[in-house]
Amino acid sequence: MKKIILIVMIVALSFTLWGKVDSNAGEYGFQMLKISSGPIEGALGGTGIYNHNNAFSYLGNASSTSVNNSQLLECGKNMWLFDTNFTNISYINSLGKNGFGVGVRYLDYGKIDSYDETNVQVGVIQPLDVDMIVNYSRRISANHFVGINSHILYEELDSSSDLGSAFDLGYTYLPPISGMTFNLALKYFGKTGKMDKETIKLPLTEQAGISQKFEFNELSLLSELNLLKHKDDDNIKANLGFDLGFRKMLHLRFGYRINYDLETFSLGMGIKVKKIMINYAYLPIQENLDDVNMISLTYKFK
Repeated sequence: MKKIILIVMIVALSFTLWGKVDSNAGEYGFQMLKISSGPIEGALGGTGIYNHNNAFSYLGNASSTSVNNSQLLECGKNMWLFDTNFTNISYINSLGKNGFGVGVRYLDYGKIDSYDETNVQVGVIQPLDVDMIVNYSRRISANHFVGINSHILYEELDSSSDLGSAFDLGYTYLPPISGMTFNLALKYFGKTGKMDKETIKLPLTEQAGISQKFEFNELSLLSELNLLKHKDDDNIKANLGFDLGFRKMLHLRFGYRINYDLETFSLGMGIKVKKIMINYAYLPIQENLDDVNMISLTYKFK
């Protein structure tokens, strides 16, 4: 009964997002929450929830840490748009029925010249966003998994700053088809303080998806499709990814994003040597902006 109640709650809360975009969408902040954290997710078009090499999988769905039988430590750096740097570190561990993860994401915008009303430079500012995450997930029956993420958020711009908290709920179902998963998630619901006397809203997000893994002797193929609806965006977005693995040592990845303003396809690869894996992603960006490069180093305990 508890399992049914929890699933119904996630679905019911999700229905609130499928309407029109919020009339106050311009007041939304903490957009860094929408950025892909690791190169596996980046290369796979924003997917990678059920990729066993992805230490940031719980950011896609909070229940994934008990689904994926992994113990990983990953450190990564993303050379993002406008010379910004996105640094991330995450640790996850699956312990039988339970899974947990901890992570920190830090977006550094670099130094920006500050001007007064007369267009005279008065100094230099260095905006930043920080997201600290704790994850817990649990298998509640043979085919059903649930999870929750807790975020502590901090945003700084010039002399103003904002502190907030957010939560994600995640659910995974394993149907009676080998290698298949279904997922539902409601992400980034919470509360922030005020910046310049105005409350900054969080980009509340609903997600539903399906993945399928195929095994061919020494080859494996993991495909995943996720649909997303952000409260501050009128469009339903789709993320599609494919991960082709060879002997669990080499992975070639391709992703595609639908209904995104700047991103379309993405490419990447991963190389594993003993317990160390190096992952890389390349994301070409439209509108004549600099392309994005993402790289990480992962230690696989098991």
